[in-house]
This record gives sequence, structure tokens and C-alpha cells, in this order.
Amino acid sequence: MCYATLWLQWKAWATEMGEMPQSFLDDQTTILVVDDNLDEVAELCDAIDGMGHNVKGVESVRSALHVLEQDRTVKIVITDIRMEGMDGFDLLAEIDARYGHYRPIAKIVASGYQEYDYAIEAMRLGAIDIIQKPCSANAIKAAIRRALILQHQRRGRPAPMSAPAFEEADADGTAIEGNEKLQLIKGIQKQRQIRSDLIECDSFSDPAWDIFLDLCSARFSNQKVSISSACAATDAPFSTALRYVNRLVAAGLAIRYDDPLDKRRNMLELSEDGQAKIETFLAEIAKTTDGR
Repeated sequence: MCYATLWLQWKAWATEMGEMPQSFLDDQTTILVVDDNLDEVAELCDAIDGMGHNVKGVESVRSALHVLEQDRTVKIVITDIRMEGMDGFDLLAEIDARYGHYRPIAKIVASGYQEYDYAIEAMRLGAIDIIQKPCSANAIKAAIRRALILQHQRRGRPAPMSAPAFEEADADGTAIEGNEKLQLIKGIQKQRQIRSDLIECDSFSDPAWDIFLDLCSARFSNQKVSISSACAATDAPFSTALRYVNRLVAAGLAIRYDDPLDKRRNMLELSEDGQAKIETFLAEIAKTTDGR
């Protein structure tokens, strides 16, 4: 089977889906465009905006994961494949690993490459469509239409139960809820991002702490993190970040394991000792915030 045959199958499936009701366009849905070519990001965003959709554009997988974490209105992602560092396939896999069924996100691939293996891998990772670059307005519109239809269908299904918020007592017996821990972690990450944006200095770089915070955020929001994603949480080169991952594992603060659904992926999670230490740290932070 060639790429063209796969493409025709997608088109046949799209025809069966039918036309999109106009009411679907009223949904509060943001489309995220990911491409390391800023000109192509701008061009695609302008086209989508002209169709009346909310749209955001970023130039890296790391930035895309940050937007997905911060903006829950993002329900459709259109991504390039070949990008430096983490590529489009990594992003597709990370979306499933982090959000799974409790937050379905429609994934569309936009690529200038027609290799059969690319199409197969994109399908395996859950892409609902492939747009061939240069993207035509009709192709973009059709792909978004199918994504919105799928989102509409998914909305009618019962939502999986989310994990209950948990709470634990600090040394003074004051309960710190799981949601509060997550917000404290996100606050620390935001401060570090602001510092990095305003003060460009390698001396402030602390990849181990960035990775550790990313693992903490994942633990308190019941998400899974691959090693490549953890490395992307830093501003360091991948090889450098990987060394810090190994140090965290050696220190007993993190655990490395194989993805049970894909043996080719290595995952990383907070260890029990790591969680105990961060919870003690957060309890102390909460005391200073509350003036205790």
C-alpha cells in the first residue's frame, strides 16, 4: 500500500463523516499549530484565523506541551514532523501519555514528506489526518472539520472519572490538598520561566531542578512523562539534560521504566522518596506564603 492509497482511504472516511453542522463552529476550541519554521506557523495560523477559529502557534514541541498544560481550550493540534530536538511523533506520543482519554485532543499532521513509514507511524500515534505541505485552504478546512466532528462525538460520551484530589497533613497538622501542591509547583515553574525570559544567563541554569519540578507536576496531575519530554523541560541540550536525568535516578529521586504500551519509549516518574521530599518542601513554602 502506498502513501497515495492511504490518502484516498482518509478521504473516503471523511466523506462518510459528512458535513459539519454550522453550530460546531461556536465551540470554544483553540487550534494549536506546531512547526519549527516560523514563516509556516504564521501562514497556517493566518489561514485558520481567517476561517473563524481560535488559533495559537509555537515553534517547538516543548512550547507546545507548555501551551497544552496552560490552555485547556486547545482541543486540536496540527504539527509538523521533522523538527529539531523532540519531533512531531514525540508530540503525538506525549499528548496520549499526558492526557489520554480524560482530555481527548485531535491530532493532525502537516508534512512535506510523503514516505509510507511516516503515514503509518502517524496513524499508529492516533493522527486523524495528514495534510501535505504546502497546505491548501481546502485541505486545512477539511481536516479541521473532521477534528471538530470527532470532538463533538466524544463530548457525547461519558467522561472517564478523574482521580480524586488527595490531601495530606504537614508538620503542623494543616492539610495541603493535592490541587494546592500542583498550583505551588506550577507557580515555581512560572517564576523560573519569567526569570529565564528576562535574565539570560547560563549561570542560573539548573536542569535537574527543572526536570524534578516537571516530574512533580506530572505526579500531582496524574500524567505520565517520557524521558524525552522530561529533558525538554530544561533549556539544556538533550544530551546534557539526559545526564541530569541519570543523576536524579541515581539519587533515588526518580524512577526510569519502560512504557508498557510501547517498549521503545522510556518513561520517568517521581520516586516515593522524591515525592516525600517535594511534599516537605511544599509544606515549608506554604508556611511562608501563609505567614506561619
